[in-house]
Amino acid sequence: MLSKTVYKAKDVVIFKHHMNAQLKRDLAELWQKILRTDPKRLFGKRHTVIRDYNEDDWIAQPGYVGAQYPIGGLAFVAANPGGQKRDDIGGEDTEQYRLLKRLRSAALAGRIKAFNELNRDLARSMKKWRIYERYIDALLKGLPISFTHVAFLNLVKWRTTGETLPRSLLEISWRTHTRDQLELLQPSLVISLGKSRAGPFIDEHYAAIRNITIPRTRGDLGLSDKSKAAIKSAREYLRRWTKPKN
Repeated sequence: MLSKTVYKAKDVVIFKHHMNAQLKRDLAELWQKILRTDPKRLFGKRHTVIRDYNEDDWIAQPGYVGAQYPIGGLAFVAANPGGQKRDDIGGEDTEQYRLLKRLRSAALAGRIKAFNELNRDLARSMKKWRIYERYIDALLKGLPISFTHVAFLNLVKWRTTGETLPRSLLEISWRTHTRDQLELLQPSLVISLGKSRAGPFIDEHYAAIRNITIPRTRGDLGLSDKSKAAIKSAREYLRRWTKPKN
């Protein structure tokens, strides 16, 4: 059973802090719980929209938490994992798949180590993802906050076919584990990547904090004028948000 530790977010200079040790223990426990979730049982007949192309399509992707993430930090939220279909899952995804399985099967004594290994790999490999290159890097570049200070979550933890993502999967995932993730992380700022799913869903279900929505383009192949304008506005807010507090 997950512990119910309550943390208190303070007015701090977020880029000088490190992840709370108890927070890391609770996150590792929750990440493992997500990885041990059977999507067929979770979604019932709705599971047919989950992509079934490679072996790693059926393992959850709980998300990333930087080693210096502080309570009250910045969390990026997207709808669900992407990735191109290919005959093999490739070297980068093979390593991530191995680390996800390691955390899933870890005994209590090795759980935090497996959690750390997964996040270290994601801190490196995610920088090659299109969503990072198009949006996250563009938002953080030149600011006193780096990728190691933030968290990244998908509302639904599995890839789906094409652009298919029924509202029911978002709701079930939220009730089962995504809400728990945000309650542990306690971000004071969320940047939602996508105005059709992630942004409206966070506005509706997690309205107690500031949410900035960045529009995305199909396949993240480029930035639309609306995306560029939203990134520019978000960067101005981030400059104020990361300013040291007296």
